[in-house]
Amino acid sequence: MNMEDKNTQVETEKDGSSSVRAVDRALDVLLCFTADTPALNMTQISERIGIHKSTVHRLLATLERRNFVRRDPDSGIYRLGYRLLQMAYLSQLNIDLRQIVLPYMHMLNEKYMETIDLAILDNDEVLFLDVIQSPQRVKLASSMGQRLPAFSTASGKALLAYLPEDEALRVLQTTNISFIPNVVPTREAFLEDMRATRERGYSIDCEGLETGIHAVGAPLFRADGKAVASLAIAGPAFRMECGKLQRIGEELLSVCNEINDLLKSVANI
Repeated sequence: MNMEDKNTQVETEKDGSSSVRAVDRALDVLLCFTADTPALNMTQISERIGIHKSTVHRLLATLERRNFVRRDPDSGIYRLGYRLLQMAYLSQLNIDLRQIVLPYMHMLNEKYMETIDLAILDNDEVLFLDVIQSPQRVKLASSMGQRLPAFSTASGKALLAYLPEDEALRVLQTTNISFIPNVVPTREAFLEDMRATRERGYSIDCEGLETGIHAVGAPLFRADGKAVASLAIAGPAFRMECGKLQRIGEELLSVCNEINDLLKSVANI
């Protein structure tokens, strides 16, 4: 290794170490907040974690921008933000929901031999909580933890359709659609698709995100009627032909209705 390569390696290691240290310090800031001390000012946080106030100020500014903390503009007091509450809720939701839905996912996978995914809406994307892959050689490549644009997937559209229209439009407007090859919907076309999805009870996506892929999705509802997740069946267009999607969608809807009856009895979902 020559001197230039060594210098590059050292700089990379320093940058990596600095990034890890910043994350560690940001976590220290969050851990200052407890049941006994739910509200703190910058000086108190600085003293608790032993970091200069200028550094704490930068950390708090980043955390506030990402909604992990919130600052009272009058008093300068910091409290934990809604993002942490949202993450705690999603963590509990994911565990309980997967336990209930997984047997149905296996049943659908065995019946259709296509990829089955369970997803939630996270800002302008869908996040896959679980995926059961098709056993066939030609299949949709997706995985747990994968994120995709909500407006161009059956999983996402099944959830967007049950948002207020202004919220659904916000997702469309904030999504980077430059890489979507086949679908760049207009406002009117998008809203019409959402209305059609609500009327049917399930979404249809024909090559919206990727050429040669078709999918149908249906929402799962909490006891209070809020759509919290979606279940979708996706596969190659030559197997999931357009003429078959309505039948598959209606059968998926029937399964989701059965799951929804179970969800109504689970208070914490």
